[in-house]
Amino acid sequence: MSESSVQGAGRGGEVAARTIGDYAAAVAAGQATPGGGSAAGVAAALGAGLGEMVCNLTGLAKLPPDGAAELIAARDRLAAARATFLTLAAEDEAAYGGYRAAAALPKSDEIAKAARRRAMQAALVAASDVPRDLAEACVGALIAFETVARLGSRYVLADARLGAALLATALEGALVNLRANAALLDDAELASQFRVEADRLETRARASVDRVEVVSVERG
Repeated sequence: MSESSVQGAGRGGEVAARTIGDYAAAVAAGQATPGGGSAAGVAAALGAGLGEMVCNLTGLAKLPPDGAAELIAARDRLAAARATFLTLAAEDEAAYGGYRAAAALPKSDEIAKAARRRAMQAALVAASDVPRDLAEACVGALIAFETVARLGSRYVLADARLGAALLATALEGALVNLRANAALLDDAELASQFRVEADRLETRARASVDRVEVVSVERG
């Protein structure tokens, strides 16, 4: 893809309005944002887009009616996921900005230090919610990819496999951030909940990726 903008909706428009080249340059610029969490959201959006592409290139008339309906539903789910991913990319940038703002609060005395720590902990929770939501959305998109691999045109199954791989990588990145943030939380119970959720999402995603790969190879 060249310098064309990716279309998004809602808050995701903040990311989608940038050209691909501008976004990549912003990531490389050495600023705090956009960082890895935002990049994971963009990668997931591209992965979902590849799944949509496979659906749109598949001749629905060649499928039985129930199969066509199933593929259309998968395409629509991926279209919604693509918009969600761009929104989460923008939300990740905002969440990290909130954490940096909390970390910059004064620490001139014990009262100020305590207030700063509370603000940082609250910001960490918000910063953990975003990668958890991104990972959850990646799992949903990967489930849709199982349908794409099974019913999509055999001639573009390589694109389906690549799309699933991008989603899997985005999910891995989201879980890296989620686990790192959980390790910084003072609330041990909440941190444990985040880690358990990360393990669950990782296991579910791996199963979908494996199914997409097996079916694609069998049909290819």
